Amino acid sequence: AAKPHPIMTGVDVNTFKGMGSLYKVNPLSKGTTPLLTGTIEGQPVETIAWVNETKYGGKAFYTSLGHVDDFTQPAMNRLLKNAILWAADKEIK
Repeated sequence: AAKPHPIMTGVDVNTFKGMGSLYKVNPLSKGTTPLLTGTIEGQPVETIAWVNETKYGGKAFYTSLGHVDDFTQPAMNRLLKNAILWAADKEIK
C-alpha cells in the first residue's frame, strides 16, 4: 500500500462528514495527488482534497471543503493545519 501523504497525519477520515456541496473537480490534472474523496448518493466519487508539487519545488493544496459547519470538526482543522505546515516545509507531528 502507498504511504499516506504527510497532510493526512492524524486526520481521522472515519469521523469526518462534509456539510456543504460536493464540487465536481474530476478529472484531476496529471501529477496531482488526491488525498480525500467524497460522495453523494447516486453520484460519482469526487476528489475533495488534493496536492500538487511542481518541478520547481512549488506546492499547492486544495480542498472543496469549507462549509462553516466543516470547521467544527477536528479532522477538518487538522487537515488545514497540516496543509499549511506541508506547504511551508515544516514538520507535521
